[in-house]
Amino acid sequence: MKKIVQELTEGQWRDAESINFWTLDRGKWCECEPCKALGTPTDRTLLLVHRLRQEMDRAMAENRLKRNVYIFFTVYHETITPPTRPLPEDFNYDNCVATYYPIARCYVHALNDPVCTEINARYAKHLKNWTTDPNRYYPQTFYMGALPFLLLIFSMIILFTSLVHFLILVFEDSLIKKD
Repeated sequence: MKKIVQELTEGQWRDAESINFWTLDRGKWCECEPCKALGTPTDRTLLLVHRLRQEMDRAMAENRLKRNVYIFFTVYHETITPPTRPLPEDFNYDNCVATYYPIARCYVHALNDPVCTEINARYAKHLKNWTTDPNRYYPQTFYMGALPFLLLIFSMIILFTSLVHFLILVFEDSLIKKD
């Protein structure tokens, strides 16, 4: 955590207004008893975010960090489910913001489309639990993230499929008109 704060105060991130705090994609989470006692990967991530924010607040109090920096943490893969326990009393909800990335969702249907029962229903349920469950432990700001490269790939697949279909029609048309 101290290295991150150092980057924010005097390193490459000295002009950053926010940081993205991402844990490993499909990483291996420690399964020893003390780590498991900390909770789910979501619970553990939020404890890490809290600890980082404490270090940032300390640096601001010491006037080493001269601006507020938001922490955007990800909600996806292992952290797609909401926290299972209360967050620390001094958790800084105003500056630690969840960003939901349902990257393996179905892009043919809207996230809340009831027709998509195989994939999106699960993501919509988790989103609802994060944002509207009256007993949720993270009751604050929640953003939807998008990974543009996935949308680009999806668009390219549609474009490629349409192009192939068009070329087949042109080829068939040229065969039919052949004299």
